[in-house]
Amino acid sequence: MVVLLGCVLRLSFLTTQSLWFDEGYTAWVVSLKPANIVRMISADTAPPVYYLLLHAWCTVFGHAEWALRLPSALAGAAAMGLFPLLAWRVLKTHRAVLFTTVLFAIAEMPVAYAHEARFYSVMLLMAVITALAMLRLVLPVSTRQRATWITFSTLCCAISLYINNVMAIYIAAIFLAVLVMPGERHWRGRLFDLLVIGLATSVIFLPWVPTMIAQSRSLRGHFWIDAPTGWTVVQTFSTLCNVSSYADAATDRAMAAVVTILLVGSIAIGLKQLNTRGATIAMGMIALLPIAVIFVMSRINQPIFTNRAFIASCPFFVLLLAMPMAREWPRARVRKIAIILPVFWIIPALTSLRANYAGEHLEQWREACGVVSAIPSGEKPLLVFVANEGEMLWDYYGRGGDYSRRENQVGLPAGFFEPDIPRTLRRVQSDEDLALLKSKLADHKYQQVILFDSHYWWADSEHRALKHLQASYSQTAKWEFNQITVWVFAKPSGDPVR
Repeated sequence: MVVLLGCVLRLSFLTTQSLWFDEGYTAWVVSLKPANIVRMISADTAPPVYYLLLHAWCTVFGHAEWALRLPSALAGAAAMGLFPLLAWRVLKTHRAVLFTTVLFAIAEMPVAYAHEARFYSVMLLMAVITALAMLRLVLPVSTRQRATWITFSTLCCAISLYINNVMAIYIAAIFLAVLVMPGERHWRGRLFDLLVIGLATSVIFLPWVPTMIAQSRSLRGHFWIDAPTGWTVVQTFSTLCNVSSYADAATDRAMAAVVTILLVGSIAIGLKQLNTRGATIAMGMIALLPIAVIFVMSRINQPIFTNRAFIASCPFFVLLLAMPMAREWPRARVRKIAIILPVFWIIPALTSLRANYAGEHLEQWREACGVVSAIPSGEKPLLVFVANEGEMLWDYYGRGGDYSRRENQVGLPAGFFEPDIPRTLRRVQSDEDLALLKSKLADHKYQQVILFDSHYWWADSEHRALKHLQASYSQTAKWEFNQITVWVFAKPSGDPVR
């Protein structure tokens, strides 16, 4: 019943929220031909396999919101179904497995990202499958079975790497976990198997390595994320423990601190008892090592530290939280722990889930595009997009998935589709970045201008585009949606546009 509940949560609410920026990018990419998908993704931040698989899926099921998101939901449901097997392999007690399965079923991040047309839910699934497969190597098996598990583990590692570059760190963490996880096989035998898997995986992934390096270099100075701090890490721990989304920043920080203390306490209890020490170290490596590595990289190089990059840590955080229940306690203490742990973790997790069950990113592009489509206009208005990625969402909702270029659309500082390989994360930083808008207005052909203003805190923090339009046209309407403001301007009668 618990697994069924988790699957229902992941497979429901697929059309509750509009697509957001990143999902709009997914919708556009998967509309391309496979060769163009690979070419476009080569300039992005991830490998192409997720997009190629989703392209094949959409060829059959179409490009509606539910069709774009259903593969993520299915991946989330599959991870939910496999998680009790991983929990039993690590915890080995019924009470601990039940507790951790309930906690994973209602976990905010796995549920929320099961509702997004992005690769995060697939990352989570591959982390669970890869850990299950490779932890099998700690047990004695026949030569034939060992070869089968090595082959399957290699396949899992290769697929994981081609889903997202961050998975390379998770695979390294799983390798280390296999070496320290309690099991009957000697560490030398495990090490040999890991070397075989690592070598085979490297050969399979080698063709993408130059592109991955180029992607990393292209991010420098062009990514929106700030450098992480110690508090960033604490809040990430809280989110991965399924406790977040409280009323205000002060409450969030206080809860994050409490959750981190309780997490450390759970790990300490697991380390203290001999029967849970090895499993605690192993799960701690998978859960924490990627966070530590990305934190260091973000401090010394380009910041890339964001919570969703660590979604693959989520099941392993949940396992760490259950370590006190897996420890051998006197019977009276077991009863107390069985009552206290659900209070500490499940109730706050339900509160967090309630806030973000349909998806973490609420951007009302469906509603904004619907309002603009309904605006009566004798002539086509000029549509201006800040940030320029908004063009993709308008093409999806306002034009029914038609991504061909239109003269009456302009993104700033340049149209998103203007370069041969579109670039995301473009910023308006000076008046020179308004040149394209000014040239459009200089034609005196547009009586009406509609500005989609979104992510302005990054894309146009000084509101240069808005101020220029306010100085050139008369504002006639304004609609505010979550993360988006739509401004409508009309050319004053007989007044030339400046």
